[in-house]
Amino acid sequence: ELKELSIPMIPYEQCYEQVPPNFRGFITYDKVCAGILDAGQSTCQGDSGGRLAFMHTNEKYFLRGIVSTFPATSERFCDSDQYGIYTSISKYIDFIREQIY
Repeated sequence: ELKELSIPMIPYEQCYEQVPPNFRGFITYDKVCAGILDAGQSTCQGDSGGRLAFMHTNEKYFLRGIVSTFPATSERFCDSDQYGIYTSISKYIDFIREQIY
């Protein structure tokens, strides 16, 4: 069953400071964060490759990121109270265009 969330983008510095310290190595230049802390809604196992999109105008959606990874806890495989980490499409747009054309 396809599910979706309405979540805000999180500034890089805020994301880096608020993820668990052992997870900060995953917050690299080519990643973006989105979500709401302690909301119980985030990316999880099986979501990798999913989209992070936003509606711009006239109900046109634009791809902003692709689900990359997520923090885990010792009790659960994923921590749905943390931000989701997405690979930023803008960092790879030239590569993507080269593959398409």
